[in-house]
Amino acid sequence: LTLLYGLEERRVLAVQPGRSQPSAETVLVTQSEGDSVQVVVMDMTEAFRQAVRYACPRAVIVADKFHVLARVLSELSRVLTHVQSVATREDVRLLRRRRLFTAPTPALSITERAERDRLLATYPELELAWSTAEGFRDIYQAKSREQARQRLGSWWAWVLQHGPKEFRGLRHMLTNWREEILNYFIYPVTNGFAEGKNNRINAIIRAGYGYRNLTNLTLRIMLAHPAASRARESYSPHFLT
Repeated sequence: LTLLYGLEERRVLAVQPGRSQPSAETVLVTQSEGDSVQVVVMDMTEAFRQAVRYACPRAVIVADKFHVLARVLSELSRVLTHVQSVATREDVRLLRRRRLFTAPTPALSITERAERDRLLATYPELELAWSTAEGFRDIYQAKSREQARQRLGSWWAWVLQHGPKEFRGLRHMLTNWREEILNYFIYPVTNGFAEGKNNRINAIIRAGYGYRNLTNLTLRIMLAHPAASRARESYSPHFLT
């Protein structure tokens, strides 16, 4: 399914079968205010970007911060996998705890920080990869789009010259989605709300042991996320079964 969420309204606006550019365009053109949409935040899916450009030509597209960070952390995970192959059995147990290296430092306990720091000191390859990922995370602390642009350029230049080779796999993202990544510093919005709703929809699907009829699934989703204007409307009883 392709779902369109209203971040200000905090609700599902539309549901459409399929995950393609035509599906996204169908969802977007059903919204009568396409020309007045200011900003759209999305994961980095080219089909969705093209659909937004078609249906909401004036909208600023923002690459979701957490999807961008996930791409960077996936390269760190590749390094972790390699380090596991040469680590001691005890260290492998800790290296499997990816949170030690992917979570922000303030989110770790004192014990977890000590375990992480010991592993970083033991495996220089891992220390380099972790510090590279942390350097990217710091870009999001920039105070303006221009400052973020400078930090991103400096970070990428450092990666090309000194960084782990795994991180060079980010070239496509940083080339093709650079402007959308930097647009976050104009409109600091994320897909956090949408991801939470996606999890709820997955729970609905599991509770129903799967849905063969997409119309019924769509109705069930909309029932669980009623629009404010429809909050007082009654629903046919069979929608509740």
